[in-house]
Amino acid sequence: ERYERIPKQCNMFAMLKFLESFGWRPRRNSLELASQILNLRRAWAWFPIFLKDFYQQEQGMVSSVRKSIAVILGVSCVAAIVYAFSAGWFSGTVSEGEVVWARTGGVADGENLRLQHVTLQSGTGQTKQLVDHKVFLGMINTGAQSFQVGLDEINRNWDISYVPMVLESIRFFPIRQRAGLFRVLTSKTGENFGDDFNAWYRWLWKQKYQPHPQYGQFKASLYQRIDRRFAEYFQDTDDAKIRLDEIRWGGVVRDGIPPLKNPKMLRAAEAQYLGDNDVVFGIKLNGDARCYPKRILAWHEMFKDTIGGESVCGVY
Repeated sequence: ERYERIPKQCNMFAMLKFLESFGWRPRRNSLELASQILNLRRAWAWFPIFLKDFYQQEQGMVSSVRKSIAVILGVSCVAAIVYAFSAGWFSGTVSEGEVVWARTGGVADGENLRLQHVTLQSGTGQTKQLVDHKVFLGMINTGAQSFQVGLDEINRNWDISYVPMVLESIRFFPIRQRAGLFRVLTSKTGENFGDDFNAWYRWLWKQKYQPHPQYGQFKASLYQRIDRRFAEYFQDTDDAKIRLDEIRWGGVVRDGIPPLKNPKMLRAAEAQYLGDNDVVFGIKLNGDARCYPKRILAWHEMFKDTIGGESVCGVY
């Protein structure tokens, strides 16, 4: 009862969501593993307080027996953590369609980052050397020296097309390296939004759209680290009719929020669960009229249906 407050702070579901947000999937049953991790985390949080009771709250000299027990508990906690990693609890085999968290960069090899460039030719015939998109990817999950080499190269050959690539990749970097990326953004753009991503994007969308020639490849390679299926969205994007920098990751894998697929339809008179003031989204196509209630789409955020013989996706 003395340590009851510790386990209450460990929310198993929040932990699962946190791990999944980084694209991690365990090999074993998620619920079982979450329980094991939770127990491990409880022990880790509880152990220092346990030692404090042994060494500080007891009156007089701590007995050798209690010292031995404390040492055994300490060694057991360390051994449990080592075993958890060695047993592959925090990694796993990945098959098509599963989430993958890539732990190695595209062109990084230890402390050596191969700097590559791509030539951009303007309509006036002028050419410019841009940092290859693989350099941005290679800086992820690499050593401090390689990261700094890549950062210096970006800073030296700056182009506004790097802004969305930096913003999108920055979440993949350790916190200690993000500050360097934000400093480059501030220095080169003259704007100081700190780590306010939304402010950076609002500023970016006011600028003329000048994407990096490899921007589609960059997005495909970057987001397949979260879910391999994301790469499909950025294939053949050279003729895209929208700004690719407006496509932002929502924090879940594909279908992480299940879409409403081919829902069973009712006639309006039969929809007794709807009130007169309920909002619906209506669409009529080839003589086929349908409505999708806001109260349902608020849960699914997307519907996939066949209307008037045509496939339609609606996003709310």
